[in-house]
Amino acid sequence: MTALEARDWLTQIDGIGKKTASVLLLFSFGMPLMPIDRHVERVALRVGLLPLKTSVDDGHDLFLGVFQPDEMYEATST
Repeated sequence: MTALEARDWLTQIDGIGKKTASVLLLFSFGMPLMPIDRHVERVALRVGLLPLKTSVDDGHDLFLGVFQPDEMYEATST
């Protein structure tokens, strides 16, 4: 199962969104996903990592193109 398939499976459970699923899969299973919350979204928009008017939900998928899979954990840990 790919990281996106696992995230999509987890988000089918009531109360689990992309951020929670991404945190669980990244930190517990080492899957290359980027958890995005409102604070990360705001900074990413201001510095140009995400296009203006990007939603938090869309930001999860767009960040997959910003970092390499082996950089996801380090990017969230700093």
